[in-house]
Amino acid sequence: MATALKTSRRVVGMRLATYFEPGPDFNGQPTTRALTAEQGDEIELLPGEEERLDGLGALLPKGMTPKDAAERAQALLDAYRGERGDQEAMDRHVRRQVVAGPSDGGIVDVSAPVDAGAGVEKLGAWITEHKPTVDDTVALAEGDPVKAARLLEAEGVATDGSPRPGVVAGLRKIG
Repeated sequence: MATALKTSRRVVGMRLATYFEPGPDFNGQPTTRALTAEQGDEIELLPGEEERLDGLGALLPKGMTPKDAAERAQALLDAYRGERGDQEAMDRHVRRQVVAGPSDGGIVDVSAPVDAGAGVEKLGAWITEHKPTVDDTVALAEGDPVKAARLLEAEGVATDGSPRPGVVAGLRKIG
């Protein structure tokens, strides 16, 4: 008596993903087949395949639906087009970020004390409390080398001397 293998359903997050599943060959003999799924497809995976594709970043987090995948793809496209001058795409991107809030990669709270002349300790405390993303932290410098230097020092305070590499790289490009 054959036992059924425990499978799980997940949504593909990459444009295309190849996965393997057991199945019969042309003669009815057991074999493994390679299948391809597109972004947003919900597929059934064996435990080893789920781990492999998760490790590659090919799957959306558990619980996400195909609709979530479509919305995520549209958000990335709007951000890309908006950065290249498409005003309608930028408007959609900004509205989406305002709704998401800072904890989901949204727009940073404009009350950040960068311009207020606050000390590095206060700015570091603000970073610790509000947890801005790497991009948001770099954006706070507004291309100003003086602000970039203060933010880099504050990032060190906020992270106990272990600043995020992306913040360091981004701020060093400015100043």
